[in-house]
Amino acid sequence: MILLSIYDKKANIFNELITTTNVELVKRDLARNISLSKDSVYYLYSSDFELYMLGNFDNESGRITVPDNNIPVLICSFEELKNA
Repeated sequence: MILLSIYDKKANIFNELITTTNVELVKRDLARNISLSKDSVYYLYSSDFELYMLGNFDNESGRITVPDNNIPVLICSFEELKNA
């Protein structure tokens, strides 16, 4: 499983964990949700949010692996998703 999180640049925090087997599906779902809710925080302040990959979870061994440099990897900004 891929571990993702939405980063809030204004609050300077990573939000709840998102688990997936396909990052593109998460991006599509987020883009759809953003476009359907034009009064949502994600739509109104899309420049404040980014999607990051934090690592991977192996559900057989229970191991969590992180990127080589231990720094979350930027997947995309919500501004990109809003304009998709």
